[in-house]
Amino acid sequence: MLRRGYRRAFGLLPPLPPEMILQMVQAHRLFAVGQYSQSAALLENLGNSARASGLPRAPRVFFQAARANWHANQVSHGMDLMRIALDMLVAAGAVGIAGQIASLAMTELNGMGHKQEADQLHDYLVKIPGWQETASETPPEEKAKPALPTHCKQCGAAVRSDEVDWIDEITAACAYCGSPIRAEKA
Repeated sequence: MLRRGYRRAFGLLPPLPPEMILQMVQAHRLFAVGQYSQSAALLENLGNSARASGLPRAPRVFFQAARANWHANQVSHGMDLMRIALDMLVAAGAVGIAGQIASLAMTELNGMGHKQEADQLHDYLVKIPGWQETASETPPEEKAKPALPTHCKQCGAAVRSDEVDWIDEITAACAYCGSPIRAEKA
């Protein structure tokens, strides 16, 4: 498993602008109801806008666009978008995050029966300078984090505690839109 914590070296990323969050909401709603092609097109346009604006969340948006394309049976185009996302992260020096996203993608692709594409991502990873060292490091012991909601209330993205940027002990920033997410009360 890849070491977490690289995102801290870059500080917390700013959230997406409100108009982009609204587009993200629409894209996630479309994805949730199985309208993958429409979701993919919206996410790809959003990723291109975020990249053109120099927004650091653009790679995550491209990752979501790749996922939507895979589900829309546009696997090749989804792989192109995935490489854009990974290339952007590696260029920014976020090797750990690139590895984390690629690992999630490989799991999803394998689950969908796209082993060849998952293997392509693995081959991409092993060519990243420093990736092997990052992958073999033992992460420092971390205090257990509280449970987060399953979806971001702002953009609708699925929330995973190992993907978010923790702001404090009970608040995280959505990996996709940057909105704060509070831990659920027990």
